[in-house]
Amino acid sequence: MSEIKENSIITRLPLEVWKIIFNEFSAKELWKTCSTSRYWSYLTINILVSRLKKKPLDVCR
Repeated sequence: MSEIKENSIITRLPLEVWKIIFNEFSAKELWKTCSTSRYWSYLTINILVSRLKKKPLDVCR
């Protein structure tokens, strides 16, 4: 995985958000899809947006 910057959205996420992410997707699925920090950022935003009942972002094209 590429290096994660300190100010990255990934490092600022609360534990509750990570719990949601791993409840929605298995770690194996996540790892196989795209293993870049950019993808993780998009995935996180996608999940947060979908939790707000809006159309999720299309990620990892």
